[in-house]
Amino acid sequence: MIRAYFDGACAPFNPSGHMGIGCFIEDHDGTRIFEYFGYVDKNPKNSNNVAENMAIENCIDFIIENGYQEDEITFYGDSKLVIMQMNKKWRIKEGRYVHVAQRCFNKSKSIKNSYFKWIPRELNSEADRLSNIELLKRGIKFNKF
Repeated sequence: MIRAYFDGACAPFNPSGHMGIGCFIEDHDGTRIFEYFGYVDKNPKNSNNVAENMAIENCIDFIIENGYQEDEITFYGDSKLVIMQMNKKWRIKEGRYVHVAQRCFNKSKSIKNSYFKWIPRELNSEADRLSNIELLKRGIKFNKF
């Protein structure tokens, strides 16, 4: 089974802040075969949900582009919204994230054996770290509520 972990962040404000995107994929024996961390400049269209979906989209794109669609893939994330929507338990309704969430959902249909599992934040620390790399590099502070 291939494991894909994803996370997204929006700082210093959510919504409308800067976005950090992080994800990685491990193959059957635990070897990391993909890693991504990215940044999107602050924008009124940004939110943590947009960033989470962009992170999972990077995983989906890698899987499709590298011919892993026939493998069993489990996606792990700490965003209950993304996981529930990808599992068809919650509808993709409205908000900043809708366009990227719908794209992810449609792309995921080409993966034969895909599973989406929610995990607590503390079990997603590596994807969280990746999502924060570019934000921290740019000196963007995180608001704590």
